[in-house]
Amino acid sequence: MILVKVFVFVFGIYLAMRVIAAFYGVIDYWFTIKTAYLKVLQRIIGWGAITVVLTLLSGQYKKAFLWGMAAYVIFYLLTYLFIRLSLIREVRSSGVR
Repeated sequence: MILVKVFVFVFGIYLAMRVIAAFYGVIDYWFTIKTAYLKVLQRIIGWGAITVVLTLLSGQYKKAFLWGMAAYVIFYLLTYLFIRLSLIREVRSSGVR
């Protein structure tokens, strides 16, 4: 029982990563967005739809799934902010403007 909850938690983390990666597809394919926009939209809609469907399902493992997704999103945002602030501090300390 607890092992299944751990698996669902990890799957929530995985799905959060895939959704964020799908949104980064806009940046990744920007140089050829005229021909790749369908691929980008398919990934965003596909991973987004899977996430919404699994979020709307009720069950005993829903809470573990949502905690996994939330944990990764919080981790991702904190990592982004830490790196951003570190780079700003490094630029300011080097005197480069």
